Amino acid sequence: LGQSNLFFLKQCEKVFCYSDFIKNFPKKYIHKLQIIYPVLSKKSYFLKKDIKKSLDEKVILVIGGSQGAKFFQTELKDMLKKLSENFKLFIYHQANKKNFDDLEIFYQKNKIAFKLFDFDRSLENIFLKTDFCITRAGASTLAELVFFEVPSLAIPFPYSKDNHQFFNAIYYKNNNCCWMIEQKDIRQKNFYEIISNMLDDKTDLQLKKKAMRDFSSKNTWEINNKIIIETIDEN
Repeated sequence: LGQSNLFFLKQCEKVFCYSDFIKNFPKKYIHKLQIIYPVLSKKSYFLKKDIKKSLDEKVILVIGGSQGAKFFQTELKDMLKKLSENFKLFIYHQANKKNFDDLEIFYQKNKIAFKLFDFDRSLENIFLKTDFCITRAGASTLAELVFFEVPSLAIPFPYSKDNHQFFNAIYYKNNNCCWMIEQKDIRQKNFYEIISNMLDDKTDLQLKKKAMRDFSSKNTWEINNKIIIETIDEN
């Protein structure tokens, strides 16, 4: 529980959460918890997920997040270069605009098809095309990736407040909805082998997709909307 939510906890009637296992949540307020499914934009619930992906290329999405994106713009380059030697790639790469020039040079030099963006209000349209995502572990991002059944490797930002990104990633990893590796461990292992093994293991990819589908099976606009309205009406 963050400082802002903790501050308002005394005054509020209910707290909407995705789980009843909340770190630092005072036990005396546990009755205020109302469990809902991860909230997405309304249009996300009505998009068709069965978009046919290209068979002759791998679409990789890189999401650096609002913090710590530098790692995603430096450490990934060698891995992506090696990956491009074995797969035909298209990379969607979220990055800070000040790093666009450097990344453009890298992708063009290595003849990797790409699109850079710093913010996209229609990120769900990219999710539908993505075969694999390398991402930080923000709660909203992970919830969206799971809902759209995008196999992903979560690399938590190691300096997040109370290490909350680590616990976000562990939550989904324990439900078999993603892979997770800590940033410090990447420098000790062959990052290319980690990613290529994930892409090559079709059985594990399908198991991840099934786990994500099962996890999100009840996350519909109608169900979440009903829970929220009924809770508001009660209070």
